[in-house]
Amino acid sequence: AFFGMATIYGEAVLAQTFKTKDEAGHVIGGPVYYIRAVFKGTFGKLLAGFFALAIIFALGFTGNMVQSNAISNAFQKALGVPTWVVGILLAVVAAFIFLGGVTRIASVTEKLVPCMAVVYILACLAIILYNASSLPTVFHDIFVGAFTPNGVTGGAVGSMFLVISWGMKRGIFSNEAGLGTAPMAHATTSEREPVKQALYGIFEVFMDTIIICSLTGLTLLCSGIDLNYGVTGEISLVSEALGTLFTQKGGALVIAVALALFAFSTILG
Repeated sequence: AFFGMATIYGEAVLAQTFKTKDEAGHVIGGPVYYIRAVFKGTFGKLLAGFFALAIIFALGFTGNMVQSNAISNAFQKALGVPTWVVGILLAVVAAFIFLGGVTRIASVTEKLVPCMAVVYILACLAIILYNASSLPTVFHDIFVGAFTPNGVTGGAVGSMFLVISWGMKRGIFSNEAGLGTAPMAHATTSEREPVKQALYGIFEVFMDTIIICSLTGLTLLCSGIDLNYGVTGEISLVSEALGTLFTQKGGALVIAVALALFAFSTILG
């Protein structure tokens, strides 16, 4: 998140600086445009073209598959709804929003994002406050785990690179800083000052990764659930953690609703 805030700052500034308009007068921008602006000639075209193809595959296929699969599994766990039913419903709702154009997409996401954040943050805070007495132990375990001789030695001989690799993957998946998708959105806003728009990008990463992801980690650790075996996947783990306060069914339902809002807004994006 720390490096991601710097990355997205640069992306947003470049997106705003090199944005343009299409034939219909719509504002467009992003990596393809500032790559072409900096790298002239055939090399710039090839680089921009490669990015365009890679991002279509990453988001048009892989990204949407991951998000729709997560929503379907969450509702199957919470309410027993077959995954294929949820998948069809998601496709129908998404089509309705997409056919309304950019205006409808913006109108829907600006309402979804605050709701999903509030629901999830309140649920996590409830678990953390309910188990507040365990916080000293939790922070003790975090720092001891990081700085014990085994941790330091392991890091020195290679596990550090594995940890950094996973951290970067999770960070990019969480906040998209450096992926090339965020600047496309930053380019199309009504803001005229690139630096001001870039500050919004910094806040995105801070809120999404430092605040919400940290709350997730503390929720898991404070809840006292067994993180080593018996449950697979982050969604199941968080559902089980919330279930320690809201009942297992309630925890799964909270996660299903919050995840549906998070993941569906990502699909729309």
